[in-house]
Amino acid sequence: MSSLTVEKILDFLYAEVVYGKLVDEWKCSFVTNVHYNVIAKNGQLSTKQGEIALKIVKGMRVEAAAYFKMTVAAFDAWLESPRYDRKPYLSANIPREVRYMGDGRLAFRFKLDPTVVDDIKGLKSRNAMTLDGSVFDRKHRLWIVSVSGLNVERVLNIIDRHKFQHDQSTYDFLSHWLQGGIKNEVEYDAATGKFVMQLRNCLPLAEIMRSSVSLKPR
Repeated sequence: MSSLTVEKILDFLYAEVVYGKLVDEWKCSFVTNVHYNVIAKNGQLSTKQGEIALKIVKGMRVEAAAYFKMTVAAFDAWLESPRYDRKPYLSANIPREVRYMGDGRLAFRFKLDPTVVDDIKGLKSRNAMTLDGSVFDRKHRLWIVSVSGLNVERVLNIIDRHKFQHDQSTYDFLSHWLQGGIKNEVEYDAATGKFVMQLRNCLPLAEIMRSSVSLKPR
């Protein structure tokens, strides 16, 4: 099928998600997000997105071949030299890293991935009196996450699920949380009428960005 492209492969994979034939949680999330944010908007895939889509469909080659009315041999031949509707842009090599900033906050750095962004945005507690949650620092391109007992398990899940690398200080911080938690220092600001976090010994964002400390593998 000479008109088969990676973009059409993602249409197929999305249909498999919709009809419950693709059930792996991470794969479903990846396909859904890429289809919604790129394919449905006639956008341009990245080289990495294309590689991941092709890797997923290789595990469904028989179903994909039938869907596109091809023999499995013909589909395998196409996989050797896949085509795109639009030339993909080169993915930036940005490692997934998380660093402890001090005062109960973590800094997440990663290449834009809607799945990870949605998970981090979902860390905000429903309790208006807590200071846990996340905010994006546009200047340094980092997601800053305030950790509390209400979201620490979800933070750990994000680090594990999305394979974030971390250094020793981050490991120690999370280990302390698992051993009973760390109390953030919160004070009431009468001038504003709000509770505020007291930031002491906080690692500056600029220092995180230029740090030469190698992060240990997970």
